[in-house]
Amino acid sequence: MMVRRDLLNALSWLLGASVPAGRMARNMIAAGSVGPLGLATGAAAGEAIGPLSGPPARTVDDYGAKGDGVTDDQPAIQAALDDIGEIALTGGRTYLLGTGLTMPSGRTLHGNGATIKLMGGQPAMTSALEIGNHTDIAIQDITVDGNRAEQTARTAPPSAEQGGIHCLSIRGAQRITLREVRCLFGHGDGIRVGCDDTARAPARAILLERCEFAHARRLGAALIGVDGLTIRGCRFQGNGAWSGDTDRENIRNGEMPASGLDLENNHSWQLINDVLIEDCELRDNQNRGITSNVRNGGGVSNVVVRRCRAGGNGGNADIAINVRVEGASGGFHRNVLIEDCTVTGHVRIERAGRAGVLLVENGIVRRCTVSDGTIIVSDLAPESTVLLEDNRTKQPIAVKGEYQPLARGNIELR
Repeated sequence: MMVRRDLLNALSWLLGASVPAGRMARNMIAAGSVGPLGLATGAAAGEAIGPLSGPPARTVDDYGAKGDGVTDDQPAIQAALDDIGEIALTGGRTYLLGTGLTMPSGRTLHGNGATIKLMGGQPAMTSALEIGNHTDIAIQDITVDGNRAEQTARTAPPSAEQGGIHCLSIRGAQRITLREVRCLFGHGDGIRVGCDDTARAPARAILLERCEFAHARRLGAALIGVDGLTIRGCRFQGNGAWSGDTDRENIRNGEMPASGLDLENNHSWQLINDVLIEDCELRDNQNRGITSNVRNGGGVSNVVVRRCRAGGNGGNADIAINVRVEGASGGFHRNVLIEDCTVTGHVRIERAGRAGVLLVENGIVRRCTVSDGTIIVSDLAPESTVLLEDNRTKQPIAVKGEYQPLARGNIELR
C-alpha cells in the first residue's frame, strides 16, 4: 500500500514541478502514458479486516435480547458489544432499538441474517449503528432498518453534514469491514462515511463488500471525508423518493442529493482520497446513480469507478462529476478514472453551480457503454486534463465551454 501511495505522491510532485501541471498532464494523456491511475486507488482498504471467522459461541440473546420486534433490545445488545469481542444475533429475528448502538474497537458482529430496526420518533442525527473514532471492527450479514416510515424528525439542516437519521455511520474510524450488510429505509442516509467531528480526521481503510443501500430518504451512501475505501459488489437502489404506506411529506419526498452514492465534500478539510468503486449496481435512484459534488474548497482525488452498472436513475445522469460553487470557493477532482461501466443515462463532467468552473486534472472516461445517452463535458477550467477514450454512446459526445477534452476511439451506437 505504501509503495502505491508513494508512486502517486511522486506523480503529484512531478506534475507540480517546473512544468505547469495542466500542460504536463495533457502531454501524458496525449502520449497514452497516464495509465489506469487506479493502481493506487483503494489500496488503503487492504488494511481492513479480512474474512470473518465462524459464528461465535455467544449471542446477544445470552444478554437478554428478545428479538421479537416488540421489546427494546438496545440495552442488551449494547451490553454484549461492550463486554465481548465477538458476538452474534440469532438469524430470522428482528431486534428493535429504542436508540442507536455504538461499536467499540476490536469487535466482530455476526448478523446471521437478522435485522436490527430503529423505533420511530428518533431525534435528528441518530444512527442505528454508530462506529465512531474506533478501530478493527467487522460486521457481517445483517439488515439495518432505519424505519423511515415512522421517523417524524424534520431535517432542515444548516449544513449537509446533518441531514437526518441514518442506518449506519462511520466517523473517523480505521480498519472497518462490512460484508453483506443491508442498510434499508434510512430517514437520512443508508450509510455515512466521514471525518471525526472533533479531530476532523478522515475514516481510513474501509471495506464495503456485497452490501446493499436502498430506499434511504437522502442518500444510499454519503462519503464525507475518507482516505482509503473499497466498495465492491454493492447495490444502491431506490434512494430518494419512496412510495411508502402513507402520504406524509417526509416519506413521499426524497431529500437532495437523493442519489445512490455521493462523494460529498462540503469543506476544505473533508477531502476524499483513494477510493475504489467496482462491480456495483446503481438502479432507480431519484436523482443520480453516482454523483461527486465538491464545494467550499473541497477535493476528490484518486478515485476509480470500474465495471459498474447503472440505469433508471433521475437527475439526467447515471454518473456525474461536478462542483457546486458557494461563495468564492469551488473544488477540484484529481486522478479520476471511470472505465468499463455500462449505463443507460448520461455520464456528466460539469459545473453544477451558477458561477465558477470545475477543475478536473487527469480525468479519464474509457471503454464505457452509454446505451441511451452520451458523455457530457461542460464548463471545465481551461487547465483541466480529460481523456474520453474508446467509449460507445447512443448520442454524440457533447462538449460545452472553452475547454475541449482529448477524445479518441469513441463510437456511436447504431
